[in-house]
Amino acid sequence: MTPRKQTDGRVDGTPQHVQDTGGAITMPTIVTGQRLLAAVRDQTFIRGGEETCVEGAKYDLRMGNRLLKAGGGPIDVMKLTETQRSALFIDPGEVAFVLTEEVLNLPNTMAAMLSPKRKLSHEGILVLGGFFIDPLYRGNLLVGLYNFSTTRWPLRPRKKLIAAVFYVLEEGEIDTFPQPESISDFPDDVVRLMQNYQPIRLEGLRDAIRATQQEVTSLKNEVREQDDWKKEFREDLGNVLQGIRALKEEVKKLTDGLENEKSLRVSGDQDLHRDFVKIESRFGQLEQQKDHRRTVKIAIFAAVIGALVTVVVSAVLLGLRHWL
Repeated sequence: MTPRKQTDGRVDGTPQHVQDTGGAITMPTIVTGQRLLAAVRDQTFIRGGEETCVEGAKYDLRMGNRLLKAGGGPIDVMKLTETQRSALFIDPGEVAFVLTEEVLNLPNTMAAMLSPKRKLSHEGILVLGGFFIDPLYRGNLLVGLYNFSTTRWPLRPRKKLIAAVFYVLEEGEIDTFPQPESISDFPDDVVRLMQNYQPIRLEGLRDAIRATQQEVTSLKNEVREQDDWKKEFREDLGNVLQGIRALKEEVKKLTDGLENEKSLRVSGDQDLHRDFVKIESRFGQLEQQKDHRRTVKIAIFAAVIGALVTVVVSAVLLGLRHWL
């Protein structure tokens, strides 16, 4: 399949910096040596730089005076006292942002590639950010610094951070490029991010890892003891089932006893009812006998009274006769 030609004459699949110009392959030209020194001296595409930062084919961009740490706003190091400056560090596990001392002013014929300084990684610092600078970029560079070591890293302006290699584009690569967004101070979204940012301390990570290791060890022990646990569980389950069977027997005995008690109580109630009827009948008879006896007593009492009255009357009459 024949590669499709693009409108700029570049063949699909060919790197953008390699052009096919009638069979002759050309590449962007790297700005080196005296041309870099001249750019620094003349303040052309590198402004605010120093000649000592030129190293062969690259220029070392340095940390500027503007810093941004967690929980606060931008810091201007020049406005701090020496004591305050000496207290500026990136703690282990923390991220900070800085602006470069240099300001780039790239024409539309130039681009730049960035690479972190190797010594930073030796010090436990990881550089965060983009590593390609588009043509027409004008401004400082925003650089993120992450401390992955176990020691504090001092924030010192003028320290070399990133090596920049500048390329002059070939005629076939030059185009009407859009104007990139320039940076002269920390963007608002980055400031808001850092105000709410809480660093993850390595001590906390170590504690979490240690706790996780302990949990894993505990789980391993539980797995090893699983057979013993199953055996104990089976024994306990057997004891529970045996207890349930014994409980069922006791419940059956209790149920049978309650049924017997119910039958006995029904029979006893019937006997008690019969006895009550007999007693009630006997009381009726006694009441009748009592009434009869009362009648006899009254008759006897009346007879006695009558006899006494007769005797008394007779005596009185006899006395009267004798007196007369």
